[in-house]
Amino acid sequence: MNPSDVHPLLACPRCGGDFESSFETTLKCLSCGEFFPIREGVPSFYDPSVYWGEEFDLDEMRTINSLAVEKGWREAVRDMVKPKSPERAEYIEGFFRADWRFLFPVQENWTVLDVGAGWGTLSCALAEVVGEVVALESAFERAKFIQHRIEQDAISNLTAIHGTLTRPPLKAGSFDLIALNGVLEWLGWADTSRSVPSVQVAHLKTCWNLLKPGGWLYVGIENRFGISSWLGAMDHSYLKYTSLMPRMLAHGYTNLKRKHAYRTYTYSPIGYRRLLTKARFEEIDFFATLPTYSRPVYYWPVGNGKALKRVIKILTQEKPNNAKLGWAAKIVDRTPEGLLSVAAPYLVPHLLIVARKAKDDRID
Repeated sequence: MNPSDVHPLLACPRCGGDFESSFETTLKCLSCGEFFPIREGVPSFYDPSVYWGEEFDLDEMRTINSLAVEKGWREAVRDMVKPKSPERAEYIEGFFRADWRFLFPVQENWTVLDVGAGWGTLSCALAEVVGEVVALESAFERAKFIQHRIEQDAISNLTAIHGTLTRPPLKAGSFDLIALNGVLEWLGWADTSRSVPSVQVAHLKTCWNLLKPGGWLYVGIENRFGISSWLGAMDHSYLKYTSLMPRMLAHGYTNLKRKHAYRTYTYSPIGYRRLLTKARFEEIDFFATLPTYSRPVYYWPVGNGKALKRVIKILTQEKPNNAKLGWAAKIVDRTPEGLLSVAAPYLVPHLLIVARKAKDDRID
């Protein structure tokens, strides 16, 4: 970012005012006078010491960023990430993660917000097909990694911002599409004084407010009752089966095992529809996807039993020695399409959700 040229979509997270930048490392709100730093080229609106990472701790992430400066971000991934997590390395470099974009009538002049942008893969992939992308990331070290990608790959229509959806430093009514990929389930931790659903709805309402009239929302997330949970897949509590439990039981079990509350709620399509409707979204559609929402190789309308049979057949041909997949294929093959269409929305493990702000809706 050129510090003398404030990005037109930035707004003060405190009052919504415009910024001026007369210094290389500072943004000043013209309305309330609040100052915000520009750290290593990244506008910063959140505590830089806050960090979370499922595979790489803060020291490792700092080393990755140092290598990215010294050798380039791709070499940093291959030297530091790939030896520890080959799947994560592929995840960072592979643009397949953004294949869900074909669910939307994406236009070259669209402005897109990628919330919880992580390593920047979705943001970079989207920048190839739209006019402008903003990557909003709460962990500064990851926002800095995205900045390295921007600079080293000369991506002129992508901006990395260190901030949160709780207090977004962005102008309302600015975006044609907002992506929440693996984000909604974590938002319960943003405000522990309120119930998890109320916090999630509040953040969805923030997305609604940031969208232009007629703008789209994308959510990639697990299905609460998906078959993978019944087979013992790890929940976001880092425990098995907690998504299947009644919420109070999940709270007690997580407190016992992890010494904290259970606040990473996922839902069935019925629950997700309820949240999105409360946040004023319309035209809500659900798509099942395999193998995961982070790698949407196959996706289809969630209630289409015929499509599910076809996809399972393809996967068993690709992986003939996968015992769990073979077991699932036998069940799917023997289930009538009508019954499968009714059951599938509750049992498919991962969902791609599409919702829209009404064309005649204005900013609150």
